[in-house]
Amino acid sequence: MLPGDVADMNGHCHDPLPSLRQLCPEISEGCTAVVEKCLAKNPDARFADAAALLADLERLLHGEPTSMVLHPATPATQGLEILQFLFSCDLTSSPGQLWPFISNTDGVNHAPGLPTVSYTTRTDPTRGVERFAESKIVGQKIVWQEHPFEWIEGRRLSVLREFSTGPFLWFMNIIEMQSISGGGTRVNQTLKVVPRNWFGGLLAKFTLG
Repeated sequence: MLPGDVADMNGHCHDPLPSLRQLCPEISEGCTAVVEKCLAKNPDARFADAAALLADLERLLHGEPTSMVLHPATPATQGLEILQFLFSCDLTSSPGQLWPFISNTDGVNHAPGLPTVSYTTRTDPTRGVERFAESKIVGQKIVWQEHPFEWIEGRRLSVLREFSTGPFLWFMNIIEMQSISGGGTRVNQTLKVVPRNWFGGLLAKFTLG
């Protein structure tokens, strides 16, 4: 066996997966989650069998909840206040037309004025592929783990960010789409933020309120 073969084997066993969406941005995050589950390093994190994979693919196509539930519970607040912001608007486009834009979680970064966000992935033996990110806001470095924990294709998306540094403890973005008369869509968005300190509270109210 050649040294290069050993390196390839180690890479297959331990190196994080490349980002599918970076290779092909038009692929939805729901589809990406299915592929990542198929390729998880830990066999226990993969689909149990082909029937389970087929069931998730069919749910994804029909806009139903899949098994990719990474973080279904709201994290602890450590006694801190939860700030909540509600937004709603009616648009003439259909839910299917809006979904590629709604499901692009990078759009969440623009709300508080974040500059370029750097993403990395790590492989946990139990939880599989985990996504981390870092950026700066008002000159302060922030680092978080991103959990896209609910995905109902064409209808609902929830994303949770847990911060290890910066002015926030965690941030949750929930977007729901409802069909309305005339073929349009009502988009309801709920933002929940737990500031780590007074600066975080002020920043959240200024950028999201």
